[in-house]
Amino acid sequence: MFSCSSGFPILLVLVTLNVCQHGYSQDKGEFEVTSSAGILLFDKSLSFERSPTLGLGAGYGITNFLQLDLAFLFSPTQQSISLAASKLKARVSFYSYSLNVSLSKNLPFHCFRPFVKAGVGGVIFQTRDVTLDLGGGNAIRVDGQTDHKLTLLFSGGIALLLSKRLSLIMEYRMYVFRLQRVLENGIQTERVWSNNSYLGLGLGVSF
Repeated sequence: MFSCSSGFPILLVLVTLNVCQHGYSQDKGEFEVTSSAGILLFDKSLSFERSPTLGLGAGYGITNFLQLDLAFLFSPTQQSISLAASKLKARVSFYSYSLNVSLSKNLPFHCFRPFVKAGVGGVIFQTRDVTLDLGGGNAIRVDGQTDHKLTLLFSGGIALLLSKRLSLIMEYRMYVFRLQRVLENGIQTERVWSNNSYLGLGLGVSF
């Protein structure tokens, strides 16, 4: 006779297998909405601190293999730049949006569905609360600016089916865009590609 402690793992396995047999939620002609949270790791050229993120998304299954989706991301971060005789500190709000094409495929039992994405969109840096520390207790406030850049998005991850309509999504994204980097002489600049990484966990609901 099974006790409650020994029977629960067996029951969990049976339930999982039963859910997996129903297949992944987003199929051809279905919509999916997602919410996510994670961490954003900025390119060292930006001098931004890593920061928490919140994301929203919406997708449509063109086929069982091909999906089209929109993705939005918000992240509050801070920037610190040491100048010759002063230090610049700023609070920055990072926003991103992109239109993506996703390719995915069910694995055996249809419980796991790995995917890759590629897309285009934009990133917005909204600078606020800028302080220029001149040293000796002297500091001045500088007006913030908003910068908008076109971006490329590359992504990969895996979706785990929790129920017929609910899935847990683990994802890595890379945001790539051009920026002006100040050279070591502090005067000249050069245009470089900036690679920024996102690691997140989300929930998807299809209907």
